[in-house]
Amino acid sequence: MPEEKKESAENLVKSFPVYTMKDDLDNSLGIPKKVVEKDITFSKAVSPFESSAKLSSDKKIVPDNLPITDSPSLTFREPKESLSKAEVFSLAPESSFSKPEDSSVSVRRETGSISSRTPFVREKTIQKVRDEKLLVGKKRKIWTALIIFLVLIIAGEGYYFWVTINKEEFSSMEAPETQLPAEIPIKQLFSLSSANYLRIDVENTTTDSVREIINQTAEEIILQNVEAPVEFIVTDANNNPLSFTEFSQRLAINLPAEVVANLGEKFSLFLFNERGKVKVGLTIDTVDGDKLKDIMLEKEADIPLSLAPLFLVSDYSIPAKSFDSSLYKDVIIRYFNIISPEELSIDYALYQNKLIIGTTKSTARAIIDTLVE
Repeated sequence: MPEEKKESAENLVKSFPVYTMKDDLDNSLGIPKKVVEKDITFSKAVSPFESSAKLSSDKKIVPDNLPITDSPSLTFREPKESLSKAEVFSLAPESSFSKPEDSSVSVRRETGSISSRTPFVREKTIQKVRDEKLLVGKKRKIWTALIIFLVLIIAGEGYYFWVTINKEEFSSMEAPETQLPAEIPIKQLFSLSSANYLRIDVENTTTDSVREIINQTAEEIILQNVEAPVEFIVTDANNNPLSFTEFSQRLAINLPAEVVANLGEKFSLFLFNERGKVKVGLTIDTVDGDKLKDIMLEKEADIPLSLAPLFLVSDYSIPAKSFDSSLYKDVIIRYFNIISPEELSIDYALYQNKLIIGTTKSTARAIIDTLVE
Protein backbone atom coordinates (compact mmCIF):
# COMPACT_ATOMS: atom_id res chain seq x y z
CA MET A 1 0.00 0.00 0.00
CA PRO A 2 2.67 2.49 0.74
CA GLU A 3 4.26 1.82 -2.60
CA GLU A 4 1.00 2.32 -4.47
CA LYS A 5 0.48 5.63 -2.75
CA LYS A 6 3.96 6.64 -3.61
CA GLU A 7 3.44 5.71 -7.25
CA SER A 8 0.19 7.59 -7.36
CA ALA A 9 1.88 10.71 -5.99
CA GLU A 10 4.63 10.44 -8.61
CA ASN A 11 2.08 10.11 -11.36
CA LEU A 12 0.26 13.11 -10.02
CA VAL A 13 3.38 15.24 -10.05
CA LYS A 14 4.26 14.11 -13.58
CA SER A 15 0.82 15.01 -14.77
CA PHE A 16 1.36 18.78 -14.00
CA PRO A 17 2.42 20.72 -17.14
CA VAL A 18 5.75 22.47 -16.96
CA TYR A 19 5.67 26.03 -18.36
CA THR A 20 9.12 27.39 -19.21
CA MET A 21 10.61 30.56 -20.82
CA LYS A 22 10.97 28.59 -24.03
CA ASP A 23 7.21 28.44 -24.26
CA ASP A 24 7.06 32.26 -24.01
CA LEU A 25 9.61 32.61 -26.83
CA ASP A 26 7.76 30.14 -29.00
CA ASN A 27 4.51 32.02 -28.45
CA SER A 28 6.14 35.35 -29.41
CA LEU A 29 7.73 33.80 -32.55
CA GLY A 30 4.52 32.05 -33.56
CA ILE A 31 5.94 28.49 -33.27
CA PRO A 32 3.11 26.01 -32.70
CA LYS A 33 3.18 24.22 -29.45
CA LYS A 34 3.49 20.48 -29.34
CA VAL A 35 0.52 18.99 -27.69
CA VAL A 36 1.33 15.95 -25.56
CA GLU A 37 -1.69 13.82 -25.18
CA LYS A 38 -2.10 12.62 -21.69
CA ASP A 39 -4.73 10.70 -20.08
CA ILE A 40 -6.06 13.72 -18.38
CA THR A 41 -9.12 15.85 -18.93
CA PHE A 42 -9.10 19.69 -18.94
CA SER A 43 -12.36 20.99 -17.78
CA LYS A 44 -13.68 24.49 -17.81
CA ALA A 45 -12.09 26.71 -15.20
CA VAL A 46 -14.29 27.45 -12.35
CA SER A 47 -14.77 31.16 -11.73
CA PRO A 48 -13.82 32.40 -8.29
CA PHE A 49 -17.27 34.03 -8.10
CA GLU A 50 -19.09 30.71 -8.16
CA SER A 51 -20.88 30.00 -4.97
CA SER A 52 -19.40 27.78 -2.38
CA ALA A 53 -22.40 25.52 -2.70
CA LYS A 54 -21.50 24.69 -6.29
CA LEU A 55 -17.91 24.06 -5.34
CA SER A 56 -18.90 21.84 -2.51
CA SER A 57 -21.16 19.83 -4.84
CA ASP A 58 -18.18 18.72 -6.89
CA LYS A 59 -16.41 15.68 -5.56
CA LYS A 60 -12.82 16.32 -4.75
CA ILE A 61 -10.56 13.65 -5.98
CA VAL A 62 -7.56 14.41 -3.91
CA PRO A 63 -5.56 11.91 -1.94
CA ASP A 64 -5.78 12.28 1.73
CA ASN A 65 -2.10 12.72 2.15
CA LEU A 66 -1.86 15.58 -0.55
CA PRO A 67 -2.01 19.10 0.83
CA ILE A 68 -4.84 21.14 -0.68
CA THR A 69 -4.02 24.66 -1.91
CA ASP A 70 -6.38 27.64 -2.31
CA SER A 71 -5.44 28.22 -5.98
CA PRO A 72 -8.60 29.21 -7.79
CA SER A 73 -7.18 28.06 -11.12
CA LEU A 74 -7.15 24.38 -10.21
CA THR A 75 -10.35 22.40 -9.71
CA PHE A 76 -11.01 18.75 -9.36
CA ARG A 77 -13.98 17.04 -10.94
CA GLU A 78 -15.08 13.45 -11.35
CA PRO A 79 -13.70 11.78 -14.47
CA LYS A 80 -15.92 11.25 -17.46
CA GLU A 81 -17.31 7.82 -18.05
CA SER A 82 -15.16 7.38 -21.11
CA LEU A 83 -11.97 7.58 -19.06
CA SER A 84 -10.71 4.47 -17.42
CA LYS A 85 -8.57 5.96 -14.80
CA ALA A 86 -9.96 6.18 -11.35
CA GLU A 87 -8.84 9.69 -10.66
CA VAL A 88 -8.17 12.55 -13.03
CA PHE A 89 -7.12 16.09 -12.45
CA SER A 90 -8.87 18.87 -14.21
CA LEU A 91 -6.59 21.86 -14.78
CA ALA A 92 -7.57 25.39 -15.80
CA PRO A 93 -6.20 26.93 -19.01
CA GLU A 94 -2.79 28.52 -19.03
CA SER A 95 -4.32 31.95 -18.83
CA SER A 96 -5.79 31.04 -15.51
CA PHE A 97 -2.39 30.43 -13.98
CA SER A 98 -1.92 34.17 -13.69
CA LYS A 99 -3.96 34.97 -10.69
CA PRO A 100 -6.64 37.39 -11.76
CA GLU A 101 -7.61 40.31 -9.71
CA ASP A 102 -10.57 39.59 -7.59
CA SER A 103 -13.56 40.94 -9.51
CA SER A 104 -15.53 41.48 -6.40
CA VAL A 105 -12.70 43.58 -5.00
CA SER A 106 -12.44 45.52 -8.30
CA VAL A 107 -16.15 46.13 -8.33
CA ARG A 108 -16.09 47.23 -4.75
CA ARG A 109 -13.17 49.55 -5.43
CA GLU A 110 -14.84 51.03 -8.53
CA THR A 111 -18.08 51.36 -6.66
CA GLY A 112 -16.34 53.04 -3.80
CA SER A 113 -14.56 55.39 -6.21
CA ILE A 114 -17.83 56.33 -7.91
CA SER A 115 -19.57 56.79 -4.62
CA SER A 116 -16.76 59.01 -3.44
CA ARG A 117 -16.93 61.11 -6.63
CA THR A 118 -20.73 61.24 -6.85
CA PRO A 119 -21.22 64.71 -5.22
CA PHE A 120 -18.67 66.34 -7.52
CA VAL A 121 -20.04 64.63 -10.64
CA ARG A 122 -23.59 65.52 -9.65
CA GLU A 123 -22.66 69.18 -9.07
CA LYS A 124 -20.80 69.31 -12.37
CA THR A 125 -23.76 67.72 -14.17
CA ILE A 126 -26.20 70.17 -12.57
CA GLN A 127 -23.98 73.12 -13.55
CA LYS A 128 -23.75 71.81 -17.11
CA VAL A 129 -27.53 71.51 -17.28
CA ARG A 130 -27.90 75.06 -15.96
CA ASP A 131 -25.42 76.38 -18.53
CA GLU A 132 -27.31 74.60 -21.29
CA LYS A 133 -30.61 76.07 -20.07
CA LEU A 134 -29.09 79.58 -19.93
CA LEU A 135 -27.69 79.15 -23.43
CA VAL A 136 -31.07 77.98 -24.69
CA GLY A 137 -32.75 80.92 -22.93
CA LYS A 138 -30.33 83.40 -24.49
CA LYS A 139 -30.85 81.93 -27.95
CA ARG A 140 -34.61 82.05 -27.44
CA LYS A 141 -34.45 85.73 -26.39
CA ILE A 142 -32.26 86.60 -29.37
CA TRP A 143 -34.60 84.88 -31.80
CA THR A 144 -37.61 86.51 -30.16
CA ALA A 145 -36.04 89.97 -30.42
CA LEU A 146 -35.06 89.31 -34.04
CA ILE A 147 -38.58 88.21 -34.93
CA ILE A 148 -40.10 91.26 -33.21
CA PHE A 149 -37.63 93.52 -35.04
CA LEU A 150 -38.52 91.98 -38.40
CA VAL A 151 -42.23 92.28 -37.64
CA LEU A 152 -41.80 95.98 -36.77
CA ILE A 153 -39.86 96.62 -39.98
CA ILE A 154 -42.51 94.88 -42.08
CA ALA A 155 -45.30 96.72 -40.26
CA GLY A 156 -43.52 100.08 -40.70
CA GLU A 157 -42.98 99.52 -44.42
CA GLY A 158 -46.60 98.45 -44.81
CA TYR A 159 -47.82 101.56 -43.00
CA TYR A 160 -45.56 103.78 -45.10
CA PHE A 161 -46.80 102.33 -48.38
CA TRP A 162 -50.40 102.48 -47.15
CA VAL A 163 -50.06 106.16 -46.22
CA THR A 164 -48.28 106.94 -49.49
CA ILE A 165 -50.92 105.24 -51.61
CA ASN A 166 -53.77 106.87 -49.71
CA LYS A 167 -52.10 110.25 -49.96
CA GLU A 168 -51.80 109.88 -53.71
CA GLU A 169 -55.44 108.84 -53.93
CA PHE A 170 -56.58 111.75 -51.77
CA SER A 171 -54.45 114.19 -53.73
CA SER A 172 -55.95 112.90 -56.97
CA MET A 173 -59.45 113.29 -55.50
CA GLU A 174 -58.85 116.84 -54.36
CA ALA A 175 -60.35 119.58 -56.46
CA PRO A 176 -57.89 121.34 -58.71
CA GLU A 177 -56.58 124.51 -57.26
CA THR A 178 -57.97 127.64 -58.76
CA GLN A 179 -55.11 129.61 -60.14
CA LEU A 180 -55.39 133.25 -59.39
CA PRO A 181 -54.57 135.51 -62.27
CA ALA A 182 -51.13 136.94 -62.08
CA GLU A 183 -51.00 140.44 -60.78
CA ILE A 184 -50.70 142.86 -63.60
CA PRO A 185 -47.98 145.33 -62.77
CA ILE A 186 -49.35 148.82 -62.43
CA LYS A 187 -47.94 151.16 -64.98
CA GLN A 188 -46.08 153.90 -63.23
CA LEU A 189 -47.64 157.20 -64.19
CA PHE A 190 -45.17 159.37 -62.33
CA SER A 191 -41.44 159.73 -62.48
CA LEU A 192 -39.38 160.19 -59.34
CA SER A 193 -36.10 161.01 -61.05
CA SER A 194 -37.37 163.89 -63.15
CA ALA A 195 -40.23 166.40 -63.10
CA ASN A 196 -43.69 165.45 -64.33
CA TYR A 197 -46.12 167.78 -66.17
CA LEU A 198 -49.46 168.96 -64.81
CA ARG A 199 -51.63 170.59 -67.51
CA ILE A 200 -54.12 173.32 -66.64
CA ASP A 201 -56.34 175.08 -69.15
CA VAL A 202 -55.80 178.56 -67.77
CA GLU A 203 -58.43 180.26 -69.98
CA ASN A 204 -61.25 177.83 -69.12
CA THR A 205 -60.51 177.07 -65.48
CA THR A 206 -61.41 178.59 -62.14
CA THR A 207 -59.86 178.31 -58.70
CA ASP A 208 -62.09 175.37 -57.81
CA SER A 209 -61.27 173.55 -61.05
CA VAL A 210 -57.54 173.99 -60.43
CA ARG A 211 -57.98 172.58 -56.94
CA GLU A 212 -59.97 169.70 -58.44
CA ILE A 213 -57.14 168.90 -60.88
CA ILE A 214 -54.67 168.84 -57.98
CA ASN A 215 -56.97 166.52 -55.91
CA GLN A 216 -57.40 164.09 -58.84
CA THR A 217 -53.63 163.90 -59.34
CA ALA A 218 -53.20 163.29 -55.57
CA GLU A 219 -55.61 160.33 -55.75
CA GLU A 220 -53.63 158.80 -58.61
CA ILE A 221 -50.45 159.09 -56.55
CA ILE A 222 -52.15 157.20 -53.71
CA LEU A 223 -53.27 154.46 -56.14
CA GLN A 224 -49.72 154.20 -57.47
CA ASN A 225 -48.53 153.79 -53.87
CA VAL A 226 -45.83 156.35 -54.44
CA GLU A 227 -44.27 157.39 -51.13
CA ALA A 228 -41.70 159.88 -52.34
CA PRO A 229 -42.47 163.49 -53.23
CA VAL A 230 -43.51 163.82 -56.89
CA GLU A 231 -42.40 166.97 -58.68
CA PHE A 232 -44.62 168.64 -61.28
CA ILE A 233 -44.12 171.49 -63.73
CA VAL A 234 -47.48 173.21 -64.26
CA THR A 235 -48.24 173.97 -67.91
CA ASP A 236 -51.07 175.47 -69.90
CA ALA A 237 -53.08 173.73 -72.61
CA ASN A 238 -50.16 174.16 -75.05
CA ASN A 239 -47.63 172.60 -72.61
CA ASN A 240 -46.05 175.93 -71.87
CA PRO A 241 -44.86 176.26 -68.29
CA LEU A 242 -46.87 178.67 -66.16
CA SER A 243 -45.14 181.35 -64.13
CA PHE A 244 -45.55 181.49 -60.41
CA THR A 245 -47.56 184.73 -60.79
CA GLU A 246 -50.07 183.06 -63.18
CA PHE A 247 -50.34 179.98 -61.00
CA SER A 248 -50.87 182.13 -57.90
CA GLN A 249 -53.67 184.03 -59.60
CA ARG A 250 -55.46 180.84 -60.79
CA LEU A 251 -55.19 179.22 -57.34
CA ALA A 252 -55.83 182.46 -55.37
CA ILE A 253 -52.52 182.46 -53.50
CA ASN A 254 -52.13 185.98 -52.04
CA LEU A 255 -48.60 186.55 -50.69
CA PRO A 256 -47.46 190.00 -49.55
CA ALA A 257 -46.26 192.17 -52.45
CA GLU A 258 -42.81 192.60 -50.82
CA VAL A 259 -42.40 188.81 -50.82
CA VAL A 260 -43.58 188.37 -54.43
CA ALA A 261 -41.20 191.14 -55.54
CA ASN A 262 -38.25 189.01 -54.40
CA LEU A 263 -39.48 185.78 -55.97
CA GLY A 264 -38.76 184.52 -59.46
CA GLU A 265 -41.25 183.10 -61.98
CA LYS A 266 -39.91 179.54 -62.10
CA PHE A 267 -41.42 177.16 -59.63
CA SER A 268 -42.33 173.45 -59.04
CA LEU A 269 -45.38 171.89 -57.45
CA PHE A 270 -44.79 168.85 -55.15
CA LEU A 271 -47.39 166.28 -54.10
CA PHE A 272 -46.28 164.02 -51.23
CA ASN A 273 -48.12 160.85 -50.11
CA GLU A 274 -47.86 160.93 -46.33
CA ARG A 275 -49.50 157.81 -44.84
CA GLY A 276 -52.33 157.81 -47.39
CA LYS A 277 -52.93 161.53 -47.38
CA VAL A 278 -51.40 163.77 -50.02
CA LYS A 279 -49.82 167.04 -48.93
CA VAL A 280 -48.79 170.00 -51.13
CA GLY A 281 -45.40 171.72 -51.36
CA LEU A 282 -43.69 174.40 -53.48
CA THR A 283 -40.18 175.40 -54.53
CA ILE A 284 -39.81 178.92 -55.96
CA ASP A 285 -36.71 180.55 -57.31
CA THR A 286 -35.60 183.68 -55.42
CA VAL A 287 -34.17 186.93 -56.71
CA ASP A 288 -32.34 187.95 -53.55
CA GLY A 289 -32.34 185.28 -50.92
CA ASP A 290 -30.94 187.36 -48.05
CA LYS A 291 -33.37 190.15 -48.60
CA LEU A 292 -36.26 187.69 -48.96
CA LYS A 293 -35.29 186.14 -45.67
CA ASP A 294 -35.69 189.43 -43.85
CA ILE A 295 -39.00 190.20 -45.57
CA MET A 296 -40.38 186.74 -44.74
CA LEU A 297 -39.55 187.30 -41.08
CA GLU A 298 -41.39 190.66 -41.14
CA LYS A 299 -44.48 189.27 -42.89
CA GLU A 300 -44.75 185.87 -41.10
CA ALA A 301 -48.09 186.79 -39.50
CA ASP A 302 -49.71 187.09 -42.99
CA ILE A 303 -48.16 183.98 -44.53
CA PRO A 304 -50.51 181.22 -43.11
CA LEU A 305 -53.65 182.86 -44.44
CA SER A 306 -51.98 183.76 -47.76
CA LEU A 307 -51.06 180.07 -48.43
CA ALA A 308 -54.49 178.67 -47.41
CA PRO A 309 -55.39 177.66 -51.06
CA LEU A 310 -52.60 175.02 -50.83
CA PHE A 311 -54.37 173.18 -48.02
CA LEU A 312 -56.29 170.17 -49.32
CA VAL A 313 -58.38 170.07 -46.15
CA SER A 314 -61.21 172.39 -45.18
CA ASP A 315 -61.74 171.70 -41.49
CA TYR A 316 -59.15 173.92 -39.82
CA SER A 317 -58.68 177.27 -38.10
CA ILE A 318 -55.56 179.37 -37.99
CA PRO A 319 -54.43 179.89 -34.39
CA ALA A 320 -53.08 183.19 -33.11
CA LYS A 321 -49.41 182.43 -32.51
CA SER A 322 -46.01 183.01 -34.06
CA PHE A 323 -43.53 180.85 -36.03
CA ASP A 324 -40.85 178.71 -34.41
CA SER A 325 -37.50 177.49 -35.76
CA SER A 326 -35.97 174.01 -36.26
CA LEU A 327 -32.83 172.68 -37.97
CA TYR A 328 -32.73 169.86 -40.52
CA LYS A 329 -29.54 168.95 -42.43
CA ASP A 330 -28.02 172.36 -41.64
CA VAL A 331 -31.13 174.05 -43.04
CA ILE A 332 -33.08 176.43 -40.80
CA ILE A 333 -36.81 175.75 -41.00
CA ARG A 334 -39.47 178.15 -39.78
CA TYR A 335 -42.74 176.34 -38.94
CA PHE A 336 -46.26 177.22 -37.86
CA ASN A 337 -48.48 174.32 -36.72
CA ILE A 338 -52.13 174.84 -37.68
CA ILE A 339 -53.49 171.41 -36.66
CA SER A 340 -50.32 169.41 -35.98
CA PRO A 341 -46.94 168.91 -37.63
CA GLU A 342 -48.29 165.74 -39.30
CA GLU A 343 -51.80 166.95 -40.25
CA LEU A 344 -51.43 170.59 -41.27
CA SER A 345 -48.73 173.21 -40.80
CA ILE A 346 -46.69 175.85 -42.66
CA ASP A 347 -42.98 175.02 -42.85
CA TYR A 348 -40.69 177.17 -45.01
CA ALA A 349 -36.95 177.48 -45.56
CA LEU A 350 -34.47 179.16 -47.89
CA TYR A 351 -32.04 176.71 -49.51
CA GLN A 352 -29.97 176.94 -52.71
CA ASN A 353 -31.65 180.18 -53.84
CA LYS A 354 -35.05 178.60 -53.51
CA LEU A 355 -37.96 179.26 -51.21
CA ILE A 356 -39.22 175.86 -49.92
CA ILE A 357 -42.80 175.69 -48.64
CA GLY A 358 -44.49 172.58 -47.17
CA THR A 359 -47.93 172.07 -45.67
CA THR A 360 -46.57 169.57 -43.09
CA LYS A 361 -43.28 169.01 -41.36
CA SER A 362 -42.51 165.85 -43.36
CA THR A 363 -43.38 167.47 -46.68
CA ALA A 364 -40.86 170.30 -46.22
CA ARG A 365 -38.13 167.89 -45.13
CA ALA A 366 -38.83 165.47 -48.00
CA ILE A 367 -38.43 168.32 -50.49
CA ILE A 368 -35.12 169.32 -48.83
CA ASP A 369 -33.94 165.70 -49.19
CA THR A 370 -34.78 165.83 -52.91
CA LEU A 371 -32.81 169.02 -53.39
CA VAL A 372 -29.85 167.77 -51.37
CA GLU A 373 -29.64 164.57 -53.40
